[in-house]
Amino acid sequence: MTGARYRELGDRRTIHVHRRTGLGGEVLYKIFRGTQCFGGRLGEQFIQEKSWHTEEEAQSFLDRLAKVRGWKPVTK
Repeated sequence: MTGARYRELGDRRTIHVHRRTGLGGEVLYKIFRGTQCFGGRLGEQFIQEKSWHTEEEAQSFLDRLAKVRGWKPVTK
């Protein structure tokens, strides 16, 4: 976990990009809140169903999501 982490107001758990290994052994990056997949929605699609093949793509999505939703970056 090398990218920026965020936090919603009133919630202590951080939202970050996490590396996971898929069923076929492929490496996927997902967005987590604390120790679980982030359960939010983006339109009609659940964010926990989305995954990316590179950390840069996942971090870019998370940065845009944080900007739109007004999440605060974690500085420590």
